[in-house]
Amino acid sequence: MKTPITNLHAVIVGCMIALISCGMSIRSISRGFSDDQTFALPVQLGAWTMVGNEELPESELEVLHATNYWRQSFKNKTNDQTVVVTFIAGPAGPLASHLPETCYARHEFASIGKAASWIVPNSEHEFRFQTLVSRDIEQPSVTLAYSWHDGSHWCSPRYPRIQLAGHANLRRLMVSVRHPRGHSGNARQIIESFIGEVTNSTLPTTRIAALQPANP
Repeated sequence: MKTPITNLHAVIVGCMIALISCGMSIRSISRGFSDDQTFALPVQLGAWTMVGNEELPESELEVLHATNYWRQSFKNKTNDQTVVVTFIAGPAGPLASHLPETCYARHEFASIGKAASWIVPNSEHEFRFQTLVSRDIEQPSVTLAYSWHDGSHWCSPRYPRIQLAGHANLRRLMVSVRHPRGHSGNARQIIESFIGEVTNSTLPTTRIAALQPANP
């Protein structure tokens, strides 16, 4: 015969659940970022110079629940190569669940193979590369690299939704290059060069309230 659950038992169970939930929330918050903390890239970054700012789609910002964000383009003065850099900060759940290549592939691109991880030389920073081809054969392909900052370094776990679940907030950085089909290797070298400058530089952590992309 089953013993009925008394009111006292229900209260005890409820308190235990509340304590566990509270503990998990405190741990997550302590490992995450506050919503008004972000970083900005300098206008001049080695051979790279910031040449413009771009708007982010409102639909993308809503899906990711972005609290801080910007998108900027940088041009290399030695070879005229250009990269587009997108930074988004926000709750860990949406940022870890929505992979950049998935968003691209839903529209005008299709992914080629699996994403490949890359560790920045002489560092613990890791980024993930993916090349996408346009569904319109006359349009260029795009190669992108992205990573999440977990509070200590840039990382790109294979299963971010699971492996980054302990964080309340995250920052995600993505660098992309558009290029002709079959030139993904060259595009990757360009991105690696830029990321090397980013990770080797001292990026100022600043307090920015409701950061919005500025006009070029």
